[in-house]
Amino acid sequence: MEVNYGLLRRRKVRALMRALALSGGEASLSRLARETGIAKSTLEYNLRILERNGFITKTKGMVRLVLKTPICYLFDAPCSYAYMGLLGERTGRAEAETETAIKLLREEGINPEKIVVATTYRAVTDWEGLIHLDVEWLLMTEEDITNVEKVEACIQPKLEELVKNYKVIADCTSATKPATIALYKQAEKHKTPLIYIYEKQRKLHWITSPNTLKQQLLQT
Repeated sequence: MEVNYGLLRRRKVRALMRALALSGGEASLSRLARETGIAKSTLEYNLRILERNGFITKTKGMVRLVLKTPICYLFDAPCSYAYMGLLGERTGRAEAETETAIKLLREEGINPEKIVVATTYRAVTDWEGLIHLDVEWLLMTEEDITNVEKVEACIQPKLEELVKNYKVIADCTSATKPATIALYKQAEKHKTPLIYIYEKQRKLHWITSPNTLKQQLLQT
């Protein structure tokens, strides 16, 4: 389902989404009514709109947020982070770009709980025993990682899973140019912050920052 983020420009919708995000992604109808001050009939009307547009689900008087990314970013809500990146072959590097990226994110106070990396069977063998992180690998052939559509097909299901449960950060630094394009497209589609690492300078650059998302989606 294509999410209509234009709805967030409505004052009552924004108030509901903020209250839900700050409640950890789940709240009762009574709590939402109390925290937003929205009358019951108006509350239910706006919740129906949000449910039809894929923002929330409702069961037994409880309302649940469908997407933690980008909603928790938009309202500065506490939520665990996940990292999705790419990894190329070692080619003499002492440290994987993935480890460099995680270290730089930690320096900014972001410590991803979940780390997912798309790479090839050959590259992951190159780095075996040298990456000291708990990584979930998405493995592709050498041919597939040079094809934008095939890389997208590999990473999209996992990214769709991650955005439901985490504040996701995508990193398009490594691997092939087609892989970089694929992750860039998926990050843009799912409204995910996107970073690039200047490896030699050990510098993190936000291509799309959380503040950029706020400006784009909340028009602030």
